Amino acid sequence: MKVIIIGAGAAGVAAASRLFQSGVTDFKILEAENRIGGRIHTMKFGNAMIDLGAQWCHGHNIVYDLVGKENLEEAIMDFRKMTYSNGSKELIDFRVCSFLFQLLFKIEENIKSKNGNESVENYFTRIYYEELQKLDYKNKALAKEILDNFLKRESCYCASNNMNEISIDNFNKYKDCDGPTWLSYKGVGLKRILDLLTRYEFSLDNKVLFNKRVINIDYSNDGKITVKCADGSEFLCDHVICTVSLGVLKLNHLKLFTPQLPANKVKALNALKFGAIGKVFIEFERQFWSDDWLGLTLLWNEGNIKKIKGKYDWLDAIYCIYNFKYYPNILIAFMGGNKVEIVEKLSTEKIKEGIEFVMKNFLPDEIKSTQIVNVKQTTWKTNENFLGTYSYHAIENVCMKSLQEPLFDKQKKIKVAFAGEAFHEDYFSTVHGAVETGYRAADEIAKQICKSKL
Repeated sequence: MKVIIIGAGAAGVAAASRLFQSGVTDFKILEAENRIGGRIHTMKFGNAMIDLGAQWCHGHNIVYDLVGKENLEEAIMDFRKMTYSNGSKELIDFRVCSFLFQLLFKIEENIKSKNGNESVENYFTRIYYEELQKLDYKNKALAKEILDNFLKRESCYCASNNMNEISIDNFNKYKDCDGPTWLSYKGVGLKRILDLLTRYEFSLDNKVLFNKRVINIDYSNDGKITVKCADGSEFLCDHVICTVSLGVLKLNHLKLFTPQLPANKVKALNALKFGAIGKVFIEFERQFWSDDWLGLTLLWNEGNIKKIKGKYDWLDAIYCIYNFKYYPNILIAFMGGNKVEIVEKLSTEKIKEGIEFVMKNFLPDEIKSTQIVNVKQTTWKTNENFLGTYSYHAIENVCMKSLQEPLFDKQKKIKVAFAGEAFHEDYFSTVHGAVETGYRAADEIAKQICKSKL
């Protein structure tokens, strides 16, 4: 066999598509799960198609081009349509909250022109309070609640435990694409991108082998590579495209590769971080909110944290419960930080109890929740085939050249190429980043295969 692709996520499917386009059809995809998609996982929940993993198209990029403008819709984050609550049962004036959030968004915009090793959290906190002092802002308690919420949002976006882990320099390494940041797939789900990658070319049905968790890639000689799976099966090939998550690579690289990875690549792997965000999908008996309601922002403080201590210690990881168009009767709670793993291990009943506590204590009296029918949490952190959601650059700088470089034989021919969101220098943490790296790895190998035929 010419090529083995490890992983049928966005990068793996993109690599397969590109190989096929290049005339390389002798390949197989080994997938550890029982489905295609990797960290894209669209499924039916209630009356909606939900995305347990990636769910957005972030601006005008390769995914945007594949899906098409007509199949995407901007999600308007209008903070005037948000309910803000610290559990006091009194409706907090959205104008005040919106003002404080807009101040933080302005600081976020300004940080893009800054540099240095100062942590993002320290920078935001310092500038925020400096600006509030200039304005002689008096409500210090609310100001702190809004700042804490904002930093939780940021750590969720980045998949970090907190924003002290990320320096200004590394925060700015991620590059935004032109166009709207939050584009939804109109209720179809992100799995659509996997279909579009292959729709005019080939069927994945006879190319993907499921439940094949790779435990070793032996590239020790200049002949065939041996790929071993946990179920005892082995495959021989000339080239490997490895698209397993950064979390799996970080934990298993010593056993996964024979010989072991070069020291410079291991150093880069250790410097780049891999975190997890969590979602809880909440299905209600019927919709109790207006269609234009954005959701519920939870403002945590010492008082309301005391109420959950010992029973629902994980609840303060939730910073917001959002309403998304095309999700009838369903809201989504978002969370980040080190409590995500705790939530993943909770029973459905425990999560339901916790969300009911939030609905009872944080919704103002004028908003009456209906009964919760079902909940579903994500489990990316505790799944051995992922160990998290996506990568982030922390304080330590990462040598991306060392990370991205393939493994060669003595004749400098590519044996193992790497792809996945973590291997993109600008678009890490995204589907479009994963697709681009899948294309890149496939192009490198296809070029070499074609050259050897000459």
